[in-house]
Amino acid sequence: MTFVQYYNRGADGKLTPVVGDRGVVILDGRLSISHLLNEGKAMNGVRRPKYAAMAICKGDSFNMYQFLTPILLIS
Repeated sequence: MTFVQYYNRGADGKLTPVVGDRGVVILDGRLSISHLLNEGKAMNGVRRPKYAAMAICKGDSFNMYQFLTPILLIS
């Protein structure tokens, strides 16, 4: 499973992962990294708040995954 994990700024200013169903979007794992990034940016704010950053991840579940990209600020 390939998904985008969104991050928000905490009270201390550090990026923290958003928990719950609004913090992740499952993506099509057949796409290239650049297309996955574009899709993640396009989904930010769609039926969810706008978030400060995101990372593309891949794994067997939301608990067992690896980062495909570093945490990137969304402009």
